[in-house]
Amino acid sequence: MLYLEDQSRKAPTSTDMLSELQGSWRLVFSGPSKLKFLSYIPVDEDFVVDSADSSLKLESDLGPLRAKFGGTFKWRGSSNDMDFSFTQAEVDLFGRSFWKKDVAFKPKTYSYFWLLDDVACARSSGGTLTLMQRLPST
Repeated sequence: MLYLEDQSRKAPTSTDMLSELQGSWRLVFSGPSKLKFLSYIPVDEDFVVDSADSSLKLESDLGPLRAKFGGTFKWRGSSNDMDFSFTQAEVDLFGRSFWKKDVAFKPKTYSYFWLLDDVACARSSGGTLTLMQRLPST
């Protein structure tokens, strides 16, 4: 991923990636967090982008527990940056919601530097690299 990021700096793309990011993506890998105990958590995390209304969701599954975060994003096409913030949080257990709250997380940015077919790479505003795989449409 570092090689791809370096190449994108040397030869930046003029292609706006937003239409290609539409849909559901599995977060396959995210670089080490500043909090070492969060560097790897064996959960399925899906990042869902809806460009029609500039909304997004992050859904994390750990056994019967599902955490869902929803929010909005602003797209900067010239740099392929997605500025986003989560404003709702919900936790389900065995498919039933037992906690739901409006939240105010610190805004983040994903700077997408590579997208080909079903794989995308981005650097987060926190400094970590993220690798995503497109999920099949349902």
